[in-house]
Amino acid sequence: MHQKKRRFSLFPWRDDFRYQEVTPEKLPWIMRRHIITGAMGSTYGNLTTGMFLVAFGDSIGVTIFQWGVLGAISSFAITVQIFSAYAAARHGYRRVIWYFSEMTNRILRGAGFAAAFIFFGWGERPEAAFAFVFLLSLASFFAAAAAPPWFSWLTDIIPEQVHGRFMGRRDAWLALGTLSFVIPASIMLDTVSEEGKVRTLILIFAIGLLLGMMDLILHRHIPEPPMESHPIGSLWEHILEPLRDRQFQPWLIFSTLWNFTVLLSASVCTVFFVEDLHIRDSFLIGSIVLIALPLASTMLTSARMGALIDRLGVKPVLILSHFIWAILPAFWIVATPSTALFWLGVCFALGGGGAAAAVNAGIKMMTRIPPPEHRTMYIAMTGCLSNLSGGLGALAGGWFLSAYEGHHWVVWGEEFIPFHLLFAVSLLLRLLVWILLFPLKPPHFDQDK
Repeated sequence: MHQKKRRFSLFPWRDDFRYQEVTPEKLPWIMRRHIITGAMGSTYGNLTTGMFLVAFGDSIGVTIFQWGVLGAISSFAITVQIFSAYAAARHGYRRVIWYFSEMTNRILRGAGFAAAFIFFGWGERPEAAFAFVFLLSLASFFAAAAAPPWFSWLTDIIPEQVHGRFMGRRDAWLALGTLSFVIPASIMLDTVSEEGKVRTLILIFAIGLLLGMMDLILHRHIPEPPMESHPIGSLWEHILEPLRDRQFQPWLIFSTLWNFTVLLSASVCTVFFVEDLHIRDSFLIGSIVLIALPLASTMLTSARMGALIDRLGVKPVLILSHFIWAILPAFWIVATPSTALFWLGVCFALGGGGAAAAVNAGIKMMTRIPPPEHRTMYIAMTGCLSNLSGGLGALAGGWFLSAYEGHHWVVWGEEFIPFHLLFAVSLLLRLLVWILLFPLKPPHFDQDK
């Protein structure tokens, strides 16, 4: 008898729970699939966050304080990674945990956009802003839960000796895929009237969510190798493991402090670009400066930086890339509406490659030090501590801007607003934390190169 062909479903069937060995013959196909799904996921992220998200939120009445709250809750949501990491370590099936977490995240984000649009159409701006912030905040918990299982799953697939090269090549293709959608979306947004921008942004979000769902569907066919079987203690013992690891402690301290200094200004800087520097006057130019330039920089540099990570180790790349990342607020301070395109162009051309290299090196640091049975918790604790501190930074930044709204200061004939002061503090703190990278001890895999 012929086996009945099963119908397509968004939700995994029993066969999707089964482990599969990753053989050398399968690896090139798996890498290509990871690049394709990564391009879709990256495009989904860029179409539903950043400049487009800020433009939509400002149009429906989201306040500067609500932006700070959204950024803070998104960072605090990382605490759920502790539970998803422990579940993955104890029960396995990282692919299924990731899939359902991301599916719920993307459904909730879509619901947030739809509810806000409906309330806005009824003329209820406070309700639109509340629904937008509430549902996107709720979605952030599920997005956070997905990270540890995914990175652990990926690390078991990609060989250590080519990790940096693969991630660098993947970053380049992600950038190219994202550009192919972001630029047309920006042109479309510029061609409509001011009254039609909200509807156009909803269409852009819908395209992004469609790509995000396709990313999930294709991920179902990437095999998950069985996890190494080790006895796992209680949740508390599992949490303490990365905190007790002396080799890992310096990285935990650095990433925790670093995220506070970054989110202090990064959580609200896009609002400054769009509103105070008048980027919203041309979404095409804004997309080129804020999205296309950093993506192009990533495309040009990520493969080389990935190879350097594998050849020289993570420490030299971490030091160089985080210095570039640290000085970015200096460009925001000197930018004015008339010079914004130049200074932001320089900033994001440097920052795109610098931040991508820093993330690539950081991922290898975070995933290759831990023993396999504890890897998900190491990833979770890094995310939890760094994002909790980042959430405090976002709250502090939002509170400061709200408290001093309308104030300005004149220094040496130049006018400065609260954004400028916030960026200056963030710049100083970033440079102070950057120094902590120098005593960082190279992980064991660097010593084997």
